[in-house]
Amino acid sequence: MLAFDVMTSPRTVQVADAVTVDVHDHGDGEPLLLIQTALLTEALVPLSHESEIARNFRVIDCRRREYGPSGTVSEPGSVRRDALDCLAVLDALSARPAHILGTSYSAAVALELAAIDPSAVRTLTLIEPPPRHGPPTEEFLAANRRLHDAYTAEGVTQALEQFNRALGIPSWLEERSTANEQHIAQVERDATTFFASDVPALLGWVFEPARTAAITCPVLYIGGAESHPWFAHVHRWVTEIFPHCEDHLVDGAGHTVASTHSHVVAELVANFAAKHH
Repeated sequence: MLAFDVMTSPRTVQVADAVTVDVHDHGDGEPLLLIQTALLTEALVPLSHESEIARNFRVIDCRRREYGPSGTVSEPGSVRRDALDCLAVLDALSARPAHILGTSYSAAVALELAAIDPSAVRTLTLIEPPPRHGPPTEEFLAANRRLHDAYTAEGVTQALEQFNRALGIPSWLEERSTANEQHIAQVERDATTFFASDVPALLGWVFEPARTAAITCPVLYIGGAESHPWFAHVHRWVTEIFPHCEDHLVDGAGHTVASTHSHVVAELVANFAAKHH
């Protein structure tokens, strides 16, 4: 897993009574809020360090509640709750309005944030939101229910192995057999938050197209040209609900385009923001 630059220490921001989140806040310029996605806590770190981003923005890389060393899951999660937490971060850091970027799960959070408080958003970048609407919905929901059932019945280790197999990525059981205890603890702690909090949040999330009327900021959609077919439907859904959005598919990239093709994404985001300064 990626690690933050040792020169960049997180700060703790209170987002609700007795609830804090970790935030990495660095750079100058207009604020750019990067919202942590599900499971992969540091997926946006490569993007935050790309020169087009680091040079042009005050980057606010926000961890969501219950992730990190002190994270404990007290209840099922909520996309709306995560959006309100992000708004609290922007207020605490005097960073409104901000350019908002979310990928996968956190793109749902970004959508919610923009609909709840449009005044907090300068531009909105959505990188392949969850396939929660349109033809893939039932298949996507069924896959998430299976993951949650596996976590409940077999525990986090087996559920994570099932998740990796479903995505076609290397076996967690094999990696776990040679990893150090600290790495195992970190991965399985974050995976517990994913299965116990984020998956229920996705199962309960619906974004009614009528809510887009409140979102008046410019919208950018970024996807991977090689992503799962689900995300071709997501692409169409976003361009339908935001007819004037700018959209780009990155050649050779899949769903993790923000980390695997961070330079391309950084250039797209920086150019988009510059047009809407």
